[in-house]
Amino acid sequence: MTSIIDLNELRLTRQIWAAASPTEVYDLISDVSAMPKWSPNLVHAEYDNGYRPTVGAWFSGRNKADGIEWDTRLKIVSADPGACFAWSVVSDGSEIVTWSYTFRSENAGTTIEESWQVKKLIPPLGTTREELLQLRTNTARSMEATLSSLAESIGNGNR
Repeated sequence: MTSIIDLNELRLTRQIWAAASPTEVYDLISDVSAMPKWSPNLVHAEYDNGYRPTVGAWFSGRNKADGIEWDTRLKIVSADPGACFAWSVVSDGSEIVTWSYTFRSENAGTTIEESWQVKKLIPPLGTTREELLQLRTNTARSMEATLSSLAESIGNGNR
C-alpha cells in the first residue's frame, strides 16, 4: 500500500506562540483528558488505570470527523517535561501515526510545535492517493484549530 504515496508526504508541522512557560504548556498537553477542550476531532481521551504521562504509558482516545467516530489506542513515546511530549497511534502492534509536541521558550512565552507523521498505511487512513492527501489537508486544519484554541485558552487564563 505504501506505493500509492511517499510517507514523507504524510508529515506535517504547525507552530504557535502562547503566553505560558514550556513547563506549563507541557503540563496542559500531557494531561490527555484535557485535549478535547482544544481539538476539534478528539471527543475523549483517558490514561489507562494507573498510567501517567511517562514513556510507555497507554491511553485511549475517541475521535470524530465527518460524522464518524472511532476509538484509538495510543502509547506515549516521548515525555520530557517542558521539552517534548509525543504518542503513537498503535494498531495490531504497529505504530501507525505519531503525534508530537515540542516546546521552546521564546519572548516570555512558548513556541509550541505540533507534528504529525504517518508511519504505516492502513486502510482506515485511506486507500487512494487522493484520500490520503485529503487526510493530510484535514489533519492540517485540525492541527491549526487545536493550536489556536490552546493558545487562546492560555491567553484567557483558562488553563
